[in-house]
Amino acid sequence: MHAALRQQDVLRLILSFFDNPRWQSTDVGDLANCSRTTREPPDRRNTLLSCVLTCRTFKDPSLDILWKQIHSPFPMLRLLSNFRQLDGKFVLRGQISTEELQRFEWYAGRVRLFQCAATDLQNMDQFVFHRLSVLLGTPIFPGLRALSWELGAPVVLPAPFIASTLESVSIYLQSSTEASPLSLQLDAHALISGTEVILDSLAASSPALKGLHFYGLRAELPIVDATPFKSLQSFSAFKHPRADVAVCSSELLSSLGALNELAHICVHTSRLSFRDTVLAPFRCLAAIGLCGVPRDLARILAALQNSSIDWINLTIDTPDNSMESMFCNAAFPRLVEFEVGPNRKTQIPPSVDTLLEGRRLLLPFTKCKVLETFNVKLKGFIVSITDDEVWAVAQAWPRIREFTWLCKGAPSTPTIGSLAAFATSCLKLTTLALPLNLNVQVTRAPLISVHRLKRLTAYGRWEPISMLRAAELLVTMFPYLETVEVAEDEDNEQRIDRTLNETIRMLQRMKTVFARQNLMSSRPAAANT
Repeated sequence: MHAALRQQDVLRLILSFFDNPRWQSTDVGDLANCSRTTREPPDRRNTLLSCVLTCRTFKDPSLDILWKQIHSPFPMLRLLSNFRQLDGKFVLRGQISTEELQRFEWYAGRVRLFQCAATDLQNMDQFVFHRLSVLLGTPIFPGLRALSWELGAPVVLPAPFIASTLESVSIYLQSSTEASPLSLQLDAHALISGTEVILDSLAASSPALKGLHFYGLRAELPIVDATPFKSLQSFSAFKHPRADVAVCSSELLSSLGALNELAHICVHTSRLSFRDTVLAPFRCLAAIGLCGVPRDLARILAALQNSSIDWINLTIDTPDNSMESMFCNAAFPRLVEFEVGPNRKTQIPPSVDTLLEGRRLLLPFTKCKVLETFNVKLKGFIVSITDDEVWAVAQAWPRIREFTWLCKGAPSTPTIGSLAAFATSCLKLTTLALPLNLNVQVTRAPLISVHRLKRLTAYGRWEPISMLRAAELLVTMFPYLETVEVAEDEDNEQRIDRTLNETIRMLQRMKTVFARQNLMSSRPAAANT
């Protein structure tokens, strides 16, 4: 074996390339999301397993990656011969030998992310985890960093897994539907009581907790004081789609605002009672995600104007007449990423009669000089936007990389000539989608650019008089263009116009040939001089 491979640091660095990149992150948001992601590809696990069986030097670093995340308690419990199924219930029967307990502890110490679904606990004795934790004298996974736990019926609490090393906890309340078995129907009171016990355990045992997330809430969180979680950086609370309740109280929001390190918050604003003074304490808030009606979203954003927010994600349940106020209040000067879209679980009317003015939606964001992502996906909304407004925002966003404006086009729609605004001012733009009047002929060709735009999606009627002329304009403005998609409007499926794309490819090849010929012809002239 090469001497370099005997260095554990070098070996762990090499093996880390077989790990899921999201699991290597120390970001709280990634820790919260990775517990709900799919498992790594089988070939990656097979490679790590082969490394485990290769030699002793490879064994420990490979096992650390293989056991870093587990999606069920059964792989660990099957290490114990006493774990078996009796009368339909999984139990620990009899005494556990010292050797088996040491082997279990040897593997358990490698687990960093643990996910447990309610279906995994349905037929399990609720004292299995408690007994195992007592025998170990520590939490079952003493080095656990991220925990994802689904509360169902019967309610089994994750107390034996709560360790001092926890950084992110996600609690999912199982949905109760008519199709679910009767044994899985939820007792709301038991769930709220269980959530309260979990919060008390976390406050007492996990001082380093950075992320706390709740999903599927059917009642208000049983917590009014978040000050025990002094290290909290990310907080989320979303209600069940069919529940018409407030997910958190004004007192909870006020206590969250007093946390010095809280930088990310996502809440559902339905029936949320708040005062402007409640949200004022937020000083370190950098990212916010809100779900609700535009009226409530606009009020909350107005109350957060003193915060240095650089990331906003808004999800609209039902539209109202406060859309323009919501956009205006969301234009924070340090904003880097802004996204707006409908709630997939609610039905938004296919068309809204009110005509929205693009200048009131777009122009407030001209003060966002560092904006990199601007995605607005509001199907059914009729928005009037002109070339002048496109030029204004393009000149104000020199760092923009992705710009999507998915709305129903009004009579005043930007022309294909407005693309020159992005070609001259937004040199970092790689993805562009907006409604365009593609039939308007451009009288003056734009200057030749070196823009890196690769993907263009245009919404509008595509009947150009000259396909070659349209391709020439696009290649002149965006020489690295790879794909052009067109659609009649935002409701129709996007399609790739093969004729246009083939014409663009032909012109790009011609430009390459002409450039090579000019280069070759200039070399003899340079040699003669």
